[in-house]
Amino acid sequence: MGIFIKIILTPEILYGYNLLNKTIDTAKERLVLSTVWNLEGTVFPIASEKDKKLEKKMKPVLLEYVHKLEEYSFHTHAFRSPNLTLEDIAIAIKIPVSNIHFIFKFHCNESFTDYKKIVRIHDATKLLEEGYLNDHKVETLSTTVGFSSYNTFSIAFKNITGVTTQEYVKRL
Repeated sequence: MGIFIKIILTPEILYGYNLLNKTIDTAKERLVLSTVWNLEGTVFPIASEKDKKLEKKMKPVLLEYVHKLEEYSFHTHAFRSPNLTLEDIAIAIKIPVSNIHFIFKFHCNESFTDYKKIVRIHDATKLLEEGYLNDHKVETLSTTVGFSSYNTFSIAFKNITGVTTQEYVKRL
């Protein structure tokens, strides 16, 4: 009976490590912004003892937390709020604020401000693909996705996509 329970509770015995590693790799591939996240190490060395302890605690759940972050980022319209904070995200996805701060500090290749821009531009491209400009102006698009001004939107759009909104629409 004990061996049976051990097999059920330890999937690597039943399926082997190769299958589990492939499953983990597949989960990493499903990240929308895989180049933004540094899941194998940290963006820069962790110096404080407090952060080292948090790293040990976070290591087993890091991928799950990043998935929750991305799911929230791309499957809600929360980033359309110009006042969105890390605290708002933490509350919404039920992860401690300290863990969210830690992820952006040590496992994100972008600042939180730049991450917000990336998510908002992604939202804008989806709206453009859905024909948003048929009934609205580009200026309206910029405020709809959470930018405070058209200028910051147009600069961010060009930096992230490599083209202007007009060029993007022409390519569609």
